[in-house]
Order: sequence, then C-alpha cells, then structure tokens
Amino acid sequence: MLERSQHQKLLAAVTLTVMVILVNSAGLAGPWLFDDHSNLLENSHLEFLPTVADEWRTAALSSDSGPLRRPLAMFSFAANSALGEGLSPLAVKATNLGIHLLAGLLLGGLALAVLRVVAPGTEREERNHWIALLAAALWLLQPLHVSAVLYAVQRMAQLAALFML
Repeated sequence: MLERSQHQKLLAAVTLTVMVILVNSAGLAGPWLFDDHSNLLENSHLEFLPTVADEWRTAALSSDSGPLRRPLAMFSFAANSALGEGLSPLAVKATNLGIHLLAGLLLGGLALAVLRVVAPGTEREERNHWIALLAAALWLLQPLHVSAVLYAVQRMAQLAALFML
C-alpha cells in the first residue's frame, strides 16, 4: 500500500502526464508540415516490407540530411510506417509525444539524482522529489517543445534530447 506522500507524488505525476497530453492533443491530428512532405511522404524507402531486414537498413539510411543521415530518426519513422499502414500524422506525432514524455521522465530522474547529491539526507528527500517533479513539469510544458512534438521531422531533436538525458 502506498503511503500518503507517495500517493500524492504519483497523483501529481499522472496529472502532469495528462496535462501534457491535453496540451498537445489539439495538434496531434493536425496535418503534415513543411519538411514533413519531402523527408517523409516523398521518401519511398519508408514504404517497405517490414519482414525484409535489408529494407529496414535502407529506410534507416534514406535521409540526405546531415553527414550522418539521421539513421535513428529514420529508423523510428520506418517503425511507425511498419506498425501502421504507412505513415500517418497522428501516429508519428503521438510517437513524438511519447518520446517527449520519456525525456521528461528522464529529466525528472536526473534532477532527483542531482538533488540527492547536492542536498542529501532523508529529511530533504520529500522536497527533492517535488523539485524534481517541478523540473520535469517545466520541461514537459515548455512551449518551445510544441514544435518538436508536433512537427514530425523534428523527431531528431526529440531523440537528441532523450539520449542526452
């Protein structure tokens, strides 16, 4: 059984998650934007037979952007395509939102780990948890991230933040 303090923190975390989903929900069903067309819709390598391993490699290396060609981002778009019937704006943006939520979780964990070093002690643990949750909330609800979540090809920015955290 969860004690009262743990219950409150869990409720706050769930409430934050729901708020982030609600804030972004209006744009999830929105259309493809700007570079989405040339990088995703016009990329024939993202329509492939998922049972053929070499087609995954081809899809992952199908971008001409940058010297490394965005293989992780393109692989994740290929996974979106394989799991659905091709790419849909809703599925791609929902995946971006999931990546954003995972990054927020990791940021909260990082903040808590730092606080435990900077302000150690069992008497400060409760406060440290609330500060870490606040740090995650500030990250997750930052208006700047709306473009990275709802602009499909910005998944590379989402993945970069995720891997840094």
